[in-house]
Amino acid sequence: MNSRKLNLLAVIFGVCIAATIYGVVVYGGKTKQEPQKPQITTLPKIKSCVPELIVQSSFLRKRDPNSDSMQLVLQLMNNSDTPMVAVSIEWKSKEEHTEDSLVINSFGADEPKILAAPHSLYEVAIPLGNIPPDASVQVGSIVFADGREEGCTNSLKELRELKSRYEKASKNSKEREG
Repeated sequence: MNSRKLNLLAVIFGVCIAATIYGVVVYGGKTKQEPQKPQITTLPKIKSCVPELIVQSSFLRKRDPNSDSMQLVLQLMNNSDTPMVAVSIEWKSKEEHTEDSLVINSFGADEPKILAAPHSLYEVAIPLGNIPPDASVQVGSIVFADGREEGCTNSLKELRELKSRYEKASKNSKEREG
């Protein structure tokens, strides 16, 4: 190879290295920020489909003192004489035509975990990033320790399906062990 070609190769290689270093220095510290979803700033409309589970209070608070992320906190009063083992909280957005939920349960466990004892408060915290600004929030359904269920029809259907999946998975794992 003649010296002209070697010099040209060296120049091209040097330009590539310089461009890489320039790119790292100029653009390396900058991350592409996605536009933030608007978050709720006031309490949404909140209701309960379960007569024995009353929304005692609701408020917004920081998820953690060192963060700006907020959460919606619902304090729910179990007004029944039976412990609660599962609860479904749902939110619907008219503008975005979306529906989402948070289900807290101990399905599949040998002994169900009591979420709320009779006549006691239970606190649920939902990150605000999950809730659209125009959403309405509701306690959709609950399951009591004695197996009794209460709530809105669609919510109960989803809760039963989830419970059934956990029970099948638990049964299959026990069959594999035994």
